[in-house]
Amino acid sequence: MPRIRLLGIALAFPLALGCVVLLTAHGICADPLAGKKGPPKPLAEMAKDLRDPDRDKRLLAVEAIQKHYKDKSLEVLPQLIEALGDELDRPEPVYVQGSRAHMLKGALWDAVQATGSGRVKVAKQSTRHTSSRVRAAGYWVWGSAALDQNVRVDRNELLTAIRRGMKDESPLVRSQAVWALHGIRGAPPAVIDEVVKLAVAALDDWVQPCEGRWDGSCPAVSAAGVLTAFGAKAKPAFGALVKATEKHRDTNFTFYLCTALAQVANGDPTLSEEAVKVFRAVFNDKQRPASVRESAIRRLIGMGAAARWAIPDLVDFLEHPKTSVDIRLAAIAALTSMGPRAAPAVPVLIDRLEKTTVEWEQLSFAPLRKRPWMIQSLGIHFGPWFDYEANVIRPLHAEQSQILHALKAIGPAAAHAAKRLERWMENHLDEIMQKQAYETLVVIEK
Repeated sequence: MPRIRLLGIALAFPLALGCVVLLTAHGICADPLAGKKGPPKPLAEMAKDLRDPDRDKRLLAVEAIQKHYKDKSLEVLPQLIEALGDELDRPEPVYVQGSRAHMLKGALWDAVQATGSGRVKVAKQSTRHTSSRVRAAGYWVWGSAALDQNVRVDRNELLTAIRRGMKDESPLVRSQAVWALHGIRGAPPAVIDEVVKLAVAALDDWVQPCEGRWDGSCPAVSAAGVLTAFGAKAKPAFGALVKATEKHRDTNFTFYLCTALAQVANGDPTLSEEAVKVFRAVFNDKQRPASVRESAIRRLIGMGAAARWAIPDLVDFLEHPKTSVDIRLAAIAALTSMGPRAAPAVPVLIDRLEKTTVEWEQLSFAPLRKRPWMIQSLGIHFGPWFDYEANVIRPLHAEQSQILHALKAIGPAAAHAAKRLERWMENHLDEIMQKQAYETLVVIEK
């Protein structure tokens, strides 16, 4: 068997080395500037490349402008904003880490930022452009500049422009105008109240986001995102946030709505009970995506005494055999945050601790024929999709650790489970888990 494993590693190493060589060669060939000596292309030609339909050509142009013409980037700022607007309107996600869209948008933003305070004037002009894409990017740049401490922005002028943008015929422009409200965060209380009112009004401006992406095309989603940034100051929006959560089922919209509700309730504990009711309705709705339900569970953290009403729901998640790992971990985290109030969940936590340990030991020490050793070896090079340890064994290990944290947080209220925990500690095969269990026992037996 060791020879077979060595053979798998021996086969995987040349494959990985070959991939590195090919990717390196591709990078050199794809970059028209790589390996070239002499002056770069003129700035005017690079500005033309920013309008090229080929995204790779655009990316190379932006990187070259940053490298060779950084001090002159203000001259091509209108073209940079136009290219940014085109990215905002693309029917694909721009926040997927490592994607071409993500890299290009990041490069464009770096180039725009490099223009300093000069970008404000061009952004203002862009909000009145005939192209909706350019208008949208203008609001995006102007609102972001207002957050830059090194750039002076008249917030009253920005707010006036945002009101105009929220009436635009293009949902893309309305969405980015709403998003620009981020730039008013440091304003006086009276202005903040006006910002919150505008965001609340935009919650009703629902436009179905483009397939495969959520950002930029829906004013309501942008409004919910803005309200998360204002925290407890968004209290006047609480009722509207509750209604929007009950009405809509969009993944990212619900995520922002629940986040904003949690932040408002954290600032005003009298609203915690109502917020918890909303979260329970969301995470108990099996028609919603698992990621949304998990997020709603985690919003219980910080809700204080009001979170106790969700304990029966969390217990059900831990008992149900088909509950996903992410939701179980979220439920355990929520119980941990409740401290001694989570005492009714102790029997289920101990049961789950014992079950996960049995599963972990069976999988960790199973015969080699039951473990995909070749996939495991290749997983080192081809990512976690094939990584047996990361996808199967480590989550069980993490769940055991989180349960011990929860029992420790519950403290002496979990003392009736001390004998079972002590027996579990003595039989466990992992020294780290044994040490953590001992520390937990010390706390709960006080």
